[in-house]
Amino acid sequence: MEAAERLAQGFAERCGWINRAAPAHDLDEFVRNIAALPDGVVAAVKHAVVPRDHAVGLTRGNDA
Repeated sequence: MEAAERLAQGFAERCGWINRAAPAHDLDEFVRNIAALPDGVVAAVKHAVVPRDHAVGLTRGNDA
């Protein structure tokens, strides 16, 4: 798979690469809401949330 290749939402979700998909017309508002958060909030969340093991998603992607 090439880096710039588009993925179907269902495929990416099954592989664990995304946890939800939003319609294109909702993305601007979603991004603005994140950008409007006070300084440090996004960084604090990134440190507080332990990433899952990505090996499961990669394995599913290879098997699909």
